[in-house]
Amino acid sequence: MAVLLSDLYENIKNQDVTLVAGERGMGNVVRWLHMVESNAISSFLDGQEIAFTTGVGLNRDETLLDLVKANNEHKASGMVINIGPFIKEVPKDVIDYCNKEGFPLFTVPWRVHMAEIMRSICYIITESDKYNLELSSAVKNAIFFSNQEELYVPQLERNNFLPTWTYCITVVEIMENGEKVSEEKLQRYLKNMENYMIFSRKKTFVFELGGNIVLLFAGYAEAMVKKTVTDMLKRCNFQKEQCYIGIGRATPNAQNIGKSYRQACQVLKLQKNTQNDKGVVAYQDLGIYTLLMDIENEDVINEYYAETIQKLVEYDKLNQTNYCEVLQCYLEHSGSVKETAEAMFVHRNTINYKINKIEEMLNCDLSELDTRLLYSIAFMLKRIM
Repeated sequence: MAVLLSDLYENIKNQDVTLVAGERGMGNVVRWLHMVESNAISSFLDGQEIAFTTGVGLNRDETLLDLVKANNEHKASGMVINIGPFIKEVPKDVIDYCNKEGFPLFTVPWRVHMAEIMRSICYIITESDKYNLELSSAVKNAIFFSNQEELYVPQLERNNFLPTWTYCITVVEIMENGEKVSEEKLQRYLKNMENYMIFSRKKTFVFELGGNIVLLFAGYAEAMVKKTVTDMLKRCNFQKEQCYIGIGRATPNAQNIGKSYRQACQVLKLQKNTQNDKGVVAYQDLGIYTLLMDIENEDVINEYYAETIQKLVEYDKLNQTNYCEVLQCYLEHSGSVKETAEAMFVHRNTINYKINKIEEMLNCDLSELDTRLLYSIAFMLKRIM
């Protein structure tokens, strides 16, 4: 887990650490720290670290400004300069650069041991990691062992997540070329989402589960969850990847976190089956699908499917026809041959012929509203199977 630089500064400024420039970047996220005494060393930064320097590696060919620029270009979150024999003071050009770039620059006098400051920062980040591990374990236990409250309620309370709050789960699956993205890409997106939540100071938690990213929202209405997730995804800058998102219902308490998670997974599955990777969809938006998704007996679903459209699906597969596509389009246009023909860019006679053929194969009358409803539900079930 990372921490905001502003929060970190509040914990170490009593050790004579002073912010001298770049205040605009105090909302940066910090994940670790690194001693950086030369431009070459700055290339080892992974990003979101605080860079420390005494200036011992600087010379005529490599100025402090060069080092500051290198750290900023390698995505450091800020920089701490030890003022002493190697750096007497921070030059004006360095301060001007940091203010312009919003790159936080701190100083600490030589008499203060930087090792103590670094130890304090490491402790804060390590405690954050401990919080992350404990909360991740608690939420997973709440999902899979909801009846065993002793496995998650004490841990949630210890980390200031009250069991009486409402909880809402969002599940995000990121795919590329039909497969889940690599672990490296998944971790990058996980970090981006975590950064957004930390910066926004939302009462949330982000973790990985089963190759997907799971977000836990505490004390939020479903509409606010949807807005927050939508805003967050805009910042993630998906390129070739497909991103499928499902949001479960807000639960009345922590004991129902697992239910919200399962609902989010059902929504995500529907999004994948319909190839809808463009929108953020919540369980409450699905209308009749919410009733169908609550059917726990899979045999009931399979029997309904077998008695309605399975024969048509198998016929299309065997004969390379598109009767299922025609029927689905016909149902979506309320049984209008004209609208179906226009939607499929074919002549009305073609649609009439195929609808008659479908009625023969299925032994039904599609002019009847109840019959069309019967098959509409079958297609809905097909999407969630």
